[in-house]
Amino acid sequence: MSTIKDQLVENIVNCRSATLNERQIARKMFLLDPTFAFKDDTILGFKILNTIAEKFKVPLCCVKVAGSARSTFSVIPEAR
Repeated sequence: MSTIKDQLVENIVNCRSATLNERQIARKMFLLDPTFAFKDDTILGFKILNTIAEKFKVPLCCVKVAGSARSTFSVIPEAR
C-alpha cells in the first residue's frame, strides 16, 4: 500500500512525463488536486473553507489550503 507521499511523488513523475514544467506542476497540485486534510470528510472541508470565505467576503474559490495540511508532509527538508 502506497503512502500519501508516494502518491504525490508519483503524481509529480506523471506530470513530468506529460512535459509539465515545475510551475505548471505546482499550479496543478495547489489549485486542482484534492486537499488531503479533507479527503475523508469533504463536507467538513467545504464548511471550513466556506466559513473563511464568508468571514473575509471573498469568493470561495479564493480560499486555499497550503502546506502540510494540503499534502500531509513538509516538502522543505529542514522541516522534516
